[in-house]
Amino acid sequence: MKKVVAGTLVFCAMLVTIAGCGKSEPPKPSGAPPTPQEVSGVSARVNPRDGAEMVYVPAGEFLMGSKEGEGDSDEHPQHKVYLDGFWIYKTEVTVGQYRKFCQATGWQMPSDPGWKGHDDYPMVYVNWDDDATAYAQWAGAALPSEAQWEKAARGPDGRVYPWGNDWDAGKCVNSIGENWGGA
Repeated sequence: MKKVVAGTLVFCAMLVTIAGCGKSEPPKPSGAPPTPQEVSGVSARVNPRDGAEMVYVPAGEFLMGSKEGEGDSDEHPQHKVYLDGFWIYKTEVTVGQYRKFCQATGWQMPSDPGWKGHDDYPMVYVNWDDDATAYAQWAGAALPSEAQWEKAARGPDGRVYPWGNDWDAGKCVNSIGENWGGA
């Protein structure tokens, strides 16, 4: 099981979204209704452009933001948000996927991608407006909105962390936990 990476500045949020992406069909535009396969319970797909595994987040309401007394001030007040269903990358864009994008497009790879030679590690040291946006366009996808990212991270039961409601440094790579620098 891959660990969640907290503190990956941009690509923590660069789980790209895509409305649909089959092996023989082009990606559907964002907001397109689900295909019969999606409705019948298909919950994982692979983006043929970059090989990323995607999961389907069904339409519905969720509580966005933090409860009073928790989180940062910009996460208040907690409120209900409705989102249409969408596909989102299961993990962050990897160094290897980003390298493939750079080779295909001539885009500049950062001189230090953060994890030197570890193609399965998350890509870091890129910016949202240029690098992440260009990658998403190349992949036939889109960067998730804040609401999409939060709904996907909270899961169907609205948990605080992707793994549950209690902090567990052993389930992520971060500057607080003992696992910093390795996965």
